[in-house]
Amino acid sequence: MTHHDFLLHPLWVFPLGTIVAFMAISSFLSLL
Repeated sequence: MTHHDFLLHPLWVFPLGTIVAFMAISSFLSLL
């Protein structure tokens, strides 16, 4: 497994992306 493949590993990229998106939405709503 190369470093590039590790960065694109879906098993942790998808959950991580969901958490980041949730935090971004939460912080955006707090500004409204």
